[in-house]
Amino acid sequence: MKILLVLVGTVVIICCWKTTRAFHNARGVLREPYQRLRNNMFLSSSVLLEQDSTLFVKDRMDHLFSSSQQNSCPFYLPFFEWQLDFMRSHLTNLKLHPTKDRHGIKDLTYVENPKRNQRMVTFCFSSDEYRLIRMTLLDGGNKTQVFTSLWYPRSTVNVPLLGIDLLQFSNRQQQRHLTVVDFQPIHPKESDHEILYEHLLKPIRDQYPSLQHRMSDRFYDESDGFFSSQMLLGKETTTKRVDSDIGNPSLSPNHYVWSDLWPAYKDYVRVHVELVQRCCRSEK
Repeated sequence: MKILLVLVGTVVIICCWKTTRAFHNARGVLREPYQRLRNNMFLSSSVLLEQDSTLFVKDRMDHLFSSSQQNSCPFYLPFFEWQLDFMRSHLTNLKLHPTKDRHGIKDLTYVENPKRNQRMVTFCFSSDEYRLIRMTLLDGGNKTQVFTSLWYPRSTVNVPLLGIDLLQFSNRQQQRHLTVVDFQPIHPKESDHEILYEHLLKPIRDQYPSLQHRMSDRFYDESDGFFSSQMLLGKETTTKRVDSDIGNPSLSPNHYVWSDLWPAYKDYVRVHVELVQRCCRSEK
């Protein structure tokens, strides 16, 4: 199955791989606050499922960022927190599962690299409507901020995946944003399948010109079907003040991330959940 934004995914994977490798090379020697956090953050799956999953995650996230030695919270944390609340309110039998590597051995829920000022959290959920919802938040301080999430409907539901990739890269001079929210195609001829939901997404996308960019053909052939016709794609490069981070334009409520992406992202999540639940009811 094709995954949204191969290029973006590659960047995230490289960042995550470097962070994970550095973590393991440290041979367990972490700063004391982080070591205590890691010991407290992960419980057995049996304990997790006895609690409200999202409240448990929010409690752990609050503990993580309140006890952190870093000065600021992740840029995309509001998206992460809103999604948790929405899932808790709208999904049935929501459960939290351990986040393991592909061999099912190493716990990857929390990975951090103090030397690089990087930390990453990943949570995996399931519900009656979705077989898997993965949420990853990467906090790389002033250099890198990432929030990604993939929603996999149950196999019997004829609805595309919901893919979310929100990235921010910065240096002293510039700050770049690349943000994507899309109903990922799952059929060779997605144009036929889009009839089921395109009329629900188009009115949302039409409201936000800043989210109507096209993916560069340097990396993708649009005929290959990586993206739907109603993909939300935002790109922006802004100049930062060299002497200070104060007045960072991405923190302004007028920045497209907050004025356009924020409401459009929430609307796309709502539409996807409504479509999946409608399909589930029709099957019954």
